[in-house]
Amino acid sequence: MDNTVIENKINTPNPGIKWGGYAGAAYVLITYIIYSVFKDARCIFPYSYYNFIIVVVAMVIAGLEKRKSQSGYINFKSAMSATFTVAVIAMVAYGIFYFVLFNYIDTQLVSSLKTIYLINYEKIFTTLHTPQDVQEMTLANIKNNVLDITLKSVAQETFVSFIKCFFLAAIISVVIRKKQSAI
Repeated sequence: MDNTVIENKINTPNPGIKWGGYAGAAYVLITYIIYSVFKDARCIFPYSYYNFIIVVVAMVIAGLEKRKSQSGYINFKSAMSATFTVAVIAMVAYGIFYFVLFNYIDTQLVSSLKTIYLINYEKIFTTLHTPQDVQEMTLANIKNNVLDITLKSVAQETFVSFIKCFFLAAIISVVIRKKQSAI
């Protein structure tokens, strides 16, 4: 019984690679379209959350495709392989695009991103009724800090997204797994 699952796993390619490529391309393309419309850092925040839905859908599709290729049965490990591969490929593609966008396509996006951070922090401070001295100190720190989009910072953000995606892939894998009945 287990041998058929192992044989099918060997004979079928990981659909996570295909769907990860699709999700990464869609993520980058939509972000670039939003950037083209607004010409500022609004393409990064908060619209990137909508793009993440594409990755989640691709993870589910890849897991279901993997299950279908294995005669409708899939264990957690195989499902996780497909779903997490989608996330890794999509996040790496987006990280590369993010770096290129901020450092080569439009170097002024960093100042735009700082402005968006300032506006968002002001809204948070107003909502939380933060004391004025704390507001001024925090906003001054944001204004004075250098915000560089380096390979190291992008790699760190991508790694953090891997961790988040790992847990999301685990949840999706638990939902889509289907064991063979023990007959």
